[in-house]
Amino acid sequence: MKPFIDLKKLREDRNWTQMQAAKALGFCRSYISAVENRKQGVSTEMINAIIRVFNVRYEDFYKHAQLPAYERGVREAS
Repeated sequence: MKPFIDLKKLREDRNWTQMQAAKALGFCRSYISAVENRKQGVSTEMINAIIRVFNVRYEDFYKHAQLPAYERGVREAS
């Protein structure tokens, strides 16, 4: 099971730009963008940074991964 976290929501809840999130997390802005757009997976280092910066629990990365796609807001392929 791949970890899932809505990084864009966490960032926007703080009214942060991608650049501000990148600086706080210690990653480049392009990586933040790729993660938010599901073009790049979340690394272990990124998970640890998100836990530290956004004060989320490790379990939060996996609770949504078990939901059916329609409940996670993911469009099914047709």
